[in-house]
Amino acid sequence: MSDLCGRLHGRREAFARFYIESPTATAAAIAAGYSARSAGNQACRLMALPVVRQRIDELRRQRKEMQDAPDIMFARGCASRVDFELARGRPDIAYKFVELYLASLTPVSSSGTE
Repeated sequence: MSDLCGRLHGRREAFARFYIESPTATAAAIAAGYSARSAGNQACRLMALPVVRQRIDELRRQRKEMQDAPDIMFARGCASRVDFELARGRPDIAYKFVELYLASLTPVSSSGTE
């Protein structure tokens, strides 16, 4: 589904987001919550939808603009996945993404004398 502004919702949005990160459309479909058994067919169906292709193109443009700020992109990706997992009622998986993000943070060392 999509709203009047062309934004995707639910698994379609998740598919678009995972598609730009995944090696295949099938892997993106599985990551978005489609069953492994139907993921290939769902991926083909989703890729045939103009609204999905447009969203993927939009996400790719955003990603290209953000390549100078990989930490921000990683944080947004983790936050997006946390929201997605919480919406699916899987706080345990959401917590793992929080841990992943926190582990990526490097402590800032003070550059003065103690």
